[in-house]
Amino acid sequence: MNNAPGKVEQAKQACPPPASASGSTGLSEPLPGLRAWLSALKVVSLLAAVGFVAKLAHEQMLGIQLTDWSALDLSLFAGRWTIDTLTTLLDVLAQSHYLSLLLILLCLSPALSMIFMQRYIRILRVSRFLGIGFATVGLSFVIVHYEMPTLALTDWLTADLSHLASPTNGGHRAAREEVVRFTYFMSKTDIESDTELDAMKNATDAASTPGSTPASREAAYAQIHNVLDRKAAQLFPKLIRDCPITAPQAQVEMNGWYSTSLWITGIALFTLVVFVSESGRDLEDKIISAFYYFAAFVLLPVGFALLPYMYGKLICSSEFPKATVIAPSQQKTANGNQGEDDNPGILIGQGDKGYRLLSISNAATIIQVYSDPNVKVNIKPDSNQDIVKYVLSEKAKATI
Repeated sequence: MNNAPGKVEQAKQACPPPASASGSTGLSEPLPGLRAWLSALKVVSLLAAVGFVAKLAHEQMLGIQLTDWSALDLSLFAGRWTIDTLTTLLDVLAQSHYLSLLLILLCLSPALSMIFMQRYIRILRVSRFLGIGFATVGLSFVIVHYEMPTLALTDWLTADLSHLASPTNGGHRAAREEVVRFTYFMSKTDIESDTELDAMKNATDAASTPGSTPASREAAYAQIHNVLDRKAAQLFPKLIRDCPITAPQAQVEMNGWYSTSLWITGIALFTLVVFVSESGRDLEDKIISAFYYFAAFVLLPVGFALLPYMYGKLICSSEFPKATVIAPSQQKTANGNQGEDDNPGILIGQGDKGYRLLSISNAATIIQVYSDPNVKVNIKPDSNQDIVKYVLSEKAKATI
């Protein structure tokens, strides 16, 4: 009899309390799979946001609208961003894997020491200083040196060529923007070898000599046979003399900018997460606390938001297929045969509003929209063309 109260108490402890109606168990019964749907919605929203930023940057760089802004189109653009980003990272690692891995481990060392050396208080405090310092300095460097200068890449299909080379203001930012424009322009040229690059550099040096006349400068630039390459020498003479670069090297350079921004931003995110979790949210030092909040809530969101923006400007492909349009009245001739193709151009958009074809006439960019559902569009097989290179070449022919 004396053990009865003890048994009753043990029985009460063994029985779990009933789940509340507002708990997860009660919620999952009337709405099965709600959490899965919410998780999927978050993923789709994230992809749509990434696709929106990347596509906005790409259209700003081109200066034209490509396709309709539907949720499906933005998600597909985000998937394209993911694949191209992974490919770019692997290419950069394959070209300089030892140095890249060494730098990555060096940057990760403060965060790793916070995880594995918690018992050593002095080392832990130094690691926190180094980790937060790296996150702040690294994110600031990425935003100022790599991401912000890409804002200068705008309207390459519609603006005058002289506008593409002229700096907007003075100082370091203008110089960096000019380097970005120069590198992107050189990636569209036909300079493939060091021999061709030396010829361009010699022609630029001859045209820039003191006392040169317009006739002598024209004769010097005439040594460059390709029209677009000659225009690059005229627009960027100083940069061609100081840091000449071939077209493949220019693309590798831009891939390096993008991959460096990705690595630094990712390592900064990992360091900030480790700092919070390993310190138990006990931010004792006011200086470290101020730098942490500045890096986590100001620099990190800006850096991550500008990554797809940077992709849309520098990495995203600008190749589109050649196509011809046949109007309904031209699709059949009197004898029943198909008519000749009309209105040739480059197909830059296809959606609910119709087809968009781009062409060049007298250095002016022409975009024709065909909204008639009966219009027939013939896409030529294996005819993808870099639209930026095509427009720059046509405008260079009209201005030289």
